[in-house]
Amino acid sequence: MKKFIILLLMLSPLAAAAQNDAYKALFDDCVGRDGYSTVQVSKQMLRMMDSNYNMALASIDGVMSVTFDSDDAEAMEAFRKRCDQMLDRSGLSVMVSTNDGKQSVKIYTLTVEEKIKEVIVMTCSCSEIVVVDVVGDLSLKQISQLKF
Repeated sequence: MKKFIILLLMLSPLAAAAQNDAYKALFDDCVGRDGYSTVQVSKQMLRMMDSNYNMALASIDGVMSVTFDSDDAEAMEAFRKRCDQMLDRSGLSVMVSTNDGKQSVKIYTLTVEEKIKEVIVMTCSCSEIVVVDVVGDLSLKQISQLKF
């Protein structure tokens, strides 16, 4: 049992990398496609930003977001299902889930050794889906300083 636990601890950083790869594949597939907007901010760019959030920004390795805008209900549902499948297989935990009938928001986190390594925020409405991925070495206090 002890060897099994040690093996799990050794493999836990790989779980973080695997999720980032899944989101990166989604992101890469959406770049340049009609109806999709993508944004990628590197750690170097975050370091250049001068704001009140420097402590939170210093812990972030990168931010990527995908926005899908469409009036086509079938296309919206297909993209939402694709995102849900990616997130369900990722090993992330749902931290917050809200739905007011017009818009739903889910915040997922990946925690390794009591540190939050990744936060994914998915917002869905009838005509827009936004998925934001924040990767780094974060604490809850630092996350609370970020404005999604």
